[in-house]
Amino acid sequence: MEDWFLALQKPWWYPGNDAWTMLNRWGLVFYTLVSVVYVIGFYHIVRRKWSLYIGVLFVLNVISNFAVYPLMAEGDPAGLLRGVIAMTVALISILCIEIWMYSRSKILFGLLLPYTIWAIPITALTWELWLLNG
Repeated sequence: MEDWFLALQKPWWYPGNDAWTMLNRWGLVFYTLVSVVYVIGFYHIVRRKWSLYIGVLFVLNVISNFAVYPLMAEGDPAGLLRGVIAMTVALISILCIEIWMYSRSKILFGLLLPYTIWAIPITALTWELWLLNG
């Protein structure tokens, strides 16, 4: 765990660094499932079966999700706020993808569901970290 993260005040519901590290390891599984969905999704977009709109949401989600950690790693209030914005955009985009996906493919919807459920407490934690340390 990084020093900047250890130095931050954590919310009362924070499970502890060891539990959080274990939860983050599950992120690898979730990102793998998301990658499968995105590859299939872009295949459908290229074949013109799905709207380009969903591809924009895919790209927006990936960029904002991977931007969270570097933005928050600055450790200052402005960096925390940028991380909150990026994670909130990631959560909103994945929720939009889930809503859109539900009527098109229940299997792909199901593959995204663990990631969506995982993203909710991550987003809540980024907000809490910003509120406590901002």
